[in-house]
Amino acid sequence: MGRIVGSAQTPEYYQGKLDELNQNLLSLESTERVTNKEIGLADSVIEAIGEYEDILSSSLSGLGNQLTAVLSEVYPDRNFEVVLKVSKNSIDFYLIENGIEVEFESTGHGIISIVDTFLRVFMIQAFGYNKILFLDEAFSFVNSDRLPQVLAVLEREAVQQGFRIVYITPAQGSFEADFTYKFIRKGTYTEVEVG
Repeated sequence: MGRIVGSAQTPEYYQGKLDELNQNLLSLESTERVTNKEIGLADSVIEAIGEYEDILSSSLSGLGNQLTAVLSEVYPDRNFEVVLKVSKNSIDFYLIENGIEVEFESTGHGIISIVDTFLRVFMIQAFGYNKILFLDEAFSFVNSDRLPQVLAVLEREAVQQGFRIVYITPAQGSFEADFTYKFIRKGTYTEVEVG
């Protein structure tokens, strides 16, 4: 006949196991409370992000209106509208002409450079950064017949908003400036004329 082999444990052993199980239960309950708090915090964050998106979206609609106004001044013969749409991961820009969405690239780089420059102007203004802007041939793709309107709008915004603009261009006589610097290469050195 077979033998049954077993070991008898003391009551203290079983009390220790019971205490260990109770500790594990308390730990799980604590983890559940923390998890519930984290879920609540995550819900609050998601709600706050939704509110932020709404605020950002309404602010950006104003930005879209400002960009639309600039394009209307530069291109009075065309019916442009800039629309911005905010999602969780991006801000999408859309160019509408005569009610039809068009690709920015299809309009030429002039419109892109105008939108880019004025976007920087308006964002610097909106976020309260130092109002200084360096524009190195920023409007080199703008048709020469549109350049005076672009520079007039830029100058008006600069004066109204207190911007200092450093405009770098090879073009002569593009616009009025407080100071002009003309760099003249003379062999191995460059001469600077201040006007």
